[in-house]
Amino acid sequence: MSLVLQVHPEDLGCAIPVHGSLSLEEKEFSTQMSQKPSNNRRNGAKNLKEKTGGYDPTDCRFTFFTDDLAKKMESSFEDPAPPRGRKRPVITEPDDETDDIITAGGDVTTMLERFGADINKALSAKRKRMEVYTKSSLKTSNLKIEQVWKAQQNDRNKLTDDYSKQFTTVFQQWESDVQKYKDQEDKLGNMFRQQQKLFQQMRVVQGQRLKTVKQLLDQFVKNLEELESSHSAQHCTIQNELRKEMALFQKKILMDTQQQEMASVRKSLQSMLM
Repeated sequence: MSLVLQVHPEDLGCAIPVHGSLSLEEKEFSTQMSQKPSNNRRNGAKNLKEKTGGYDPTDCRFTFFTDDLAKKMESSFEDPAPPRGRKRPVITEPDDETDDIITAGGDVTTMLERFGADINKALSAKRKRMEVYTKSSLKTSNLKIEQVWKAQQNDRNKLTDDYSKQFTTVFQQWESDVQKYKDQEDKLGNMFRQQQKLFQQMRVVQGQRLKTVKQLLDQFVKNLEELESSHSAQHCTIQNELRKEMALFQKKILMDTQQQEMASVRKSLQSMLM
């Protein structure tokens, strides 16, 4: 974006320069114009506006324009294109008053043209100075922006490097911990496999022990049955023997009883006989 300084004749604070010698009528007209500065300014600004293609010089503000507006302003200061055709002048009889008016109007037009040329020169000079100032300002701004950008980039790089180092340290510790966990997992896996093998061996041994116990139980039951059968046979034998002994003992008791009764009968008979 380019900067264009807009300067107006009321802000110049100086008289309008007029080159060359002036006639008596021009001096009187200049005196009248100087006595009425407001009318002079308004009329001169109006004529200058018509000659500059619509540019209003009465506006006394400094304004910044974009490139498009600056191009429009530059085109407004160019000489207007000559008319393609002229109207046919009306033929009138000349008189003294008309000559005076034409002479005064021509002088005013010439003065306004010179005034417009001076304004154009002043604006061109100010535009050039403004362009130089704008270029230097842009150069200084670019240098400052570049310095600030480099400083910010250095700060970002420094911050990134610091946190990268911290992140690297943390990630290294993390990898070390993960490696330790993997080693511990391998150890636990080996221990688990060893325990699994041991459990399998113990299972085989316990299976053998269980088979042995089962065999012993079967033998115990078989031997117990055999023992019961043998005991039953012994009981039967003992009972038979006891029965026989009781029968013999009963017979013996009967015989003893009979003998005692016989003896007592004899005694009683003997006592009766005697």
